[in-house]
Amino acid sequence: MKVDVLYTPFINNLSNFEIMTLPKDPNMLCSLVNMKLRDSYPSLAAMCEDMDVNQDELVRTLSDAGFHYSESTNSFR
Repeated sequence: MKVDVLYTPFINNLSNFEIMTLPKDPNMLCSLVNMKLRDSYPSLAAMCEDMDVNQDELVRTLSDAGFHYSESTNSFR
């Protein structure tokens, strides 16, 4: 069962077991998600699956703040 996107912990670096939570602020959340997409993931689906984040909730949260995902750029704008 997936938990609320804004409170989902994830392991940032497996070698250090560094745990961080997704930011509640939509601008910070968008920035973090775009960084992860740019640096580590070929798609939003791959990122959400790997980080155990509910993709629909993430898209809805960012969409409510005016950000929309583009598959062609693999980012939210």
